Amino acid sequence: TQDGEYWLPAATFTYEIIDNMQVRLAYSQTIARPDMRELSTAPFIDDERGLTVRGNPELRIAEIENYDARFEWYFAAGESLTVGAFYKKFTNPIEQAVFTLGDGRLGTYVNGTSAELKGVEIEVEKILPFQDWFGWDWLGTREMYIKANGSYIDGETITDPEDLGSV
Repeated sequence: TQDGEYWLPAATFTYEIIDNMQVRLAYSQTIARPDMRELSTAPFIDDERGLTVRGNPELRIAEIENYDARFEWYFAAGESLTVGAFYKKFTNPIEQAVFTLGDGRLGTYVNGTSAELKGVEIEVEKILPFQDWFGWDWLGTREMYIKANGSYIDGETITDPEDLGSV
């Protein structure tokens, strides 16, 4: 059901190791409500998967606990390196499911029992001094920079087989 009141606490702790380096720890609780398409019994065509999909009005709101740890290094003005790790624990995650009906298939959405998501992330932002490297005076005082981000994420969802049988 979509009714509910939630207390969603969040807290962040930041410790500055030295002037330009810090460690950040965070915890929060959030929710994810099913969208209208996931709830509607009106069928629609999913062109990507090549099947008819019908929503599930019995979906429950997913509850999520979030844990984050980050190391941040600001090695120059406008330049930084961040390395983080995260863990998320889901109750009632919303998952896609596909059922065989006669000769066809029908897609829908179900609530899983639980899910976990964990990963690491790295981000770097660096000013590129093209004026100094190549003598490009036409840039004037404008800065060019590169910002890159990469993540490794691992997730697992547990769904009871009896939940998969309720279209």
